[in-house]
Amino acid sequence: MYPAPAKKKAGKNTTQNNSDKGHTGQPSTSADQTDDTQQNSLSLKNLSIAEIIHPEIHKHAYQHYMNGHYRDAVFNSILALFDLIRERTGLKTDGAKLIGQVFSTEHPLLILSEIDTESGLNDQKGFMQIFSGAYQGIRNPKAHSLEHDLDQAKAAQYLVFASLLLRRVDEAKKTLQSSEIALTNS
Repeated sequence: MYPAPAKKKAGKNTTQNNSDKGHTGQPSTSADQTDDTQQNSLSLKNLSIAEIIHPEIHKHAYQHYMNGHYRDAVFNSILALFDLIRERTGLKTDGAKLIGQVFSTEHPLLILSEIDTESGLNDQKGFMQIFSGAYQGIRNPKAHSLEHDLDQAKAAQYLVFASLLLRRVDEAKKTLQSSEIALTNS
């Protein structure tokens, strides 16, 4: 349910390039940039949560969210994330152990970026920590207590955050090792 890219205004150059020229061929002004920023903000304001959440979130958590069951929605969004990681890798573990195996910088099963560059390695390491944090800081507390401080806005933010992580798992490249694990576990 991801939205289509925002439509460009007719006659307006909204692409970035190395020159500082606007749609008139003259150097772009802060007014041109502000107009583009306002247009992008307006497009985002018109999106509903249903349009920006990952399909797995929609499938497993959205109805809970719509019914006001915010804890269940957030909890299920993180469960869906870890289920997808296990599905893509064939592993049966959970939590920090799963994340350590899957996103290892030495022998990863899923590669988020080109890990032969410093930037790509930083991306892999950073998201490995974010995935671990999502498990420890979001999933675990929601699994051990019915009490929560979630309201509609906070729950929506968690669902969008989980959607980002799910998208990264979807886009990650599987290694040969992950394919072999999946075959032996099926």
